[in-house]
Amino acid sequence: MCTRIVTLEAPNKIAEPKNPGAFNYAAYLNNQKVYDQLYLKANTYILLAKQEAKGLQRLYEWSTKSIQKIRSSALSSDASAYILALVFGEKTYLEKEIREAYSQTGVVHLLAISGLHIGILSHFIGWLCLPFMRLRYGKWIRNSIRLILLWGFAILTGLQASVVRAVVVFSLLDSSQLSRRPQPSFHRLVLSAWILLLFYPPYLNELGFQLSYLAVLGILIVNTWAKPYVNKQKGWVRKGVQFILVSIGAQVAIAPIILYTFNQFPFFFILSNLLLFHLFVIALYLAFLLAPLILLDTVPALALSLYNQLISGMHSIVYNMAKLESLFSTPFSLSRLSLVLLYALALAACLGWKRRVSYNWTPLLVTVMGCFVFQVYYTNKNWKPNTLWILHQHQKTILIQYQNQKVQVFTNMKDIQLQSLLTSFKRHYPFGELKKDSLWHWMDFQSKKLLVLDFEEEIPTELPEVDILLLRNNPKVHLDKVLERWKPSIVIADGSNGPWDFERWRKSCSDANITFKTTRNGAIQISL
Repeated sequence: MCTRIVTLEAPNKIAEPKNPGAFNYAAYLNNQKVYDQLYLKANTYILLAKQEAKGLQRLYEWSTKSIQKIRSSALSSDASAYILALVFGEKTYLEKEIREAYSQTGVVHLLAISGLHIGILSHFIGWLCLPFMRLRYGKWIRNSIRLILLWGFAILTGLQASVVRAVVVFSLLDSSQLSRRPQPSFHRLVLSAWILLLFYPPYLNELGFQLSYLAVLGILIVNTWAKPYVNKQKGWVRKGVQFILVSIGAQVAIAPIILYTFNQFPFFFILSNLLLFHLFVIALYLAFLLAPLILLDTVPALALSLYNQLISGMHSIVYNMAKLESLFSTPFSLSRLSLVLLYALALAACLGWKRRVSYNWTPLLVTVMGCFVFQVYYTNKNWKPNTLWILHQHQKTILIQYQNQKVQVFTNMKDIQLQSLLTSFKRHYPFGELKKDSLWHWMDFQSKKLLVLDFEEEIPTELPEVDILLLRNNPKVHLDKVLERWKPSIVIADGSNGPWDFERWRKSCSDANITFKTTRNGAIQISL
């Protein structure tokens, strides 16, 4: 059935990031063609009569019921969530700690249906269809069955972007195998990207699209470069070398964009992939075997128990690797300009390499010189003046003075909590020198004087007049008298305050003809 809702409530714009450099969720959703959001309370909407489901809606209902049945099976919560992620592409049931651990160790691709999953399934389907190869048109039959099953699986998962990308690539791969003149892998990669962008251009702005194609491109480049060396190896050594090169190629290709987006990079990604890959292949095959058996109520209890132990072992490895990563990983900030320049250098380095020909250094040297000149020009053009930032942080106060790429932070936050804020801030406002100081009642920034009005401590009345009055921790004061005593030109309430006093403060400031601002609308920047 299809449910429809009618409401008179107006949708609201999705909030922009509160602090400089923070993840822009509004821009992310805009790329998905989602521009507004709506929160409905009781008695503000009406549910229309349900209509009979048709087409894909019936498939969605069947998928929903199947998910509920697998969740209620004898599988552990982790094992059932893992099956749902591998078979139905449903990752919402995975625990947050598990997703973070997989991401931190560089094996998050084992949780999302991607090219690796589709490649394994494609190989397995091809193996099952080997008897057809004895027939006259066996190759056509095998590839046709494989395409039908892969696209059926893509529809089952709701045509998720990652699944569609992978299935398109493997569809082109099967099509090229039927041709008398197979096209190079790079041509198929470019063609698949062109087809996807032709039908849905917003794919270009999706992080998953960028990471997928960059990873595959990195694998193709490394395989082409190392092919003469790999061909000299034999047996398990050759497979091990190929696996390591594939991991290195994929991770190096996506490293800049990972650093730019997540401010960290897994150092032990090769070890994590080596430990988990074969366990993952077993888990994937068993997931596609157990899911229909669970739905038919014919699965043996022993099989469920063994699968629980397998997933528990995999998660245990990931958690231990995440602990190892945390010992060596440090937050790293990368600006958008640096991201572009890094990929420009990588492209130039690839252009200079040709098989059986000495390396041509000209493209790389020209690009290095161009990047240096552009970096100097951009730095001088965007030189930031002396400014004071009041950032937004729930139940915390943080002030940042930024001058000549030097930062002085005034806060009582712990260093661990402060680190992520500064890493994000550094994206838009690069800095080298960093100093940290405690919050003071009265601060002199030369051209501006700031007074912090706190709930916990009484402010000495002998302090001179100020330009900025910062309210924190919902101070219980008569604001009219405070404004009359210190005569600020602007009053700011940061994230340490609850919203219940804002209207009263705003009215007092309006009566005194003083500007009132709150960081709940975003960080506040003041020129010094």
